[in-house]
Amino acid sequence: MLTASILLPHQHYSSIPSRLQFFEKLLANLQAIAGVQFAGAATDLPWTGYDGNADGFTVEGFSAAVNRKTTARYHVATPDYFRALGIPLLRGRFITMHDGPDSPAVIVINESMANRYWPDNDAIGKRISFRSQPKSDKDWIQVIGVVRDVKDQPDSTSVRPAFWLPHSHQPERALFVAVRSTSDSATIAKQFRAEVRQLDPQLAISDLRLMNRSPTPRSRVNVSPYS
Repeated sequence: MLTASILLPHQHYSSIPSRLQFFEKLLANLQAIAGVQFAGAATDLPWTGYDGNADGFTVEGFSAAVNRKTTARYHVATPDYFRALGIPLLRGRFITMHDGPDSPAVIVINESMANRYWPDNDAIGKRISFRSQPKSDKDWIQVIGVVRDVKDQPDSTSVRPAFWLPHSHQPERALFVAVRSTSDSATIAKQFRAEVRQLDPQLAISDLRLMNRSPTPRSRVNVSPYS
């Protein structure tokens, strides 16, 4: 599996459509390469020590006092991100292309978040909001899937609650791209560079790496820089 970081410069990708178009085209082109099984992207990767949090979000049915203390890791992801990383779906569904910019707001959560906020119920269909006083259905974000826990660091003693918003709903300029392929590392790295160059010859690729194993709760990652 190959991973790399791409930061779209603001001066050329200031609009939301331009960001969506770039990453959608890149991932589609990567997916079309012979030997590629899945290509996805997200604001971070497992085991990187990411610590971006969303605090004080509203969980439907909870009291204001409880909602002031809510917290979870905040992520943004594209369709096939979880499949590319080999993170299993436990319940519900993954983000798909149908979760577009104009579709209802949805999230995928990890099992720690499901156990924290809905320990006695199925989390699928439950809702959170980033508004303190949601007034309509448009203010709510519905849980559509629960994925297996993956640690922020291999030596972490526990897993924090976490959720992923569709990139189409929160189009970030900086994403880590993950490509799962049966091709050898030199071949897929060359093809990856070529696809990025075709879309934007001026764009830099950072942190191009080969991950030898998928992130699982009990395994440690063996990451080798590849250049």
